[in-house]
Amino acid sequence: MADTVALVLHLEKRTMGTAVDQAFQDVEQKKAQLLLPAMVFAEIMYLNERKRITATLADVETYLTTQTSCMAAPLTLEIVKAAQTITDIPELHDRLIA
Repeated sequence: MADTVALVLHLEKRTMGTAVDQAFQDVEQKKAQLLLPAMVFAEIMYLNERKRITATLADVETYLTTQTSCMAAPLTLEIVKAAQTITDIPELHDRLIA
């Protein structure tokens, strides 16, 4: 599973940690699967609208359609209920991603 920061860094071809970079390489070489939480899409939309990032929803869509080892993870009631049990992450969006 990737969070917003990791996906944005990858899409914008910015420097990221070696382990994160390797994880994306593994996905693109079909050695691993990647789930992208729906909340990540919403955060990218919001950050792009505010001109804080250049990555767009179109970039995310292209990545999802070209990388068959990458899948969208919908935001379900079960996920929200699981997020309710997370007490060490105060920010709502990050809890939903976790």
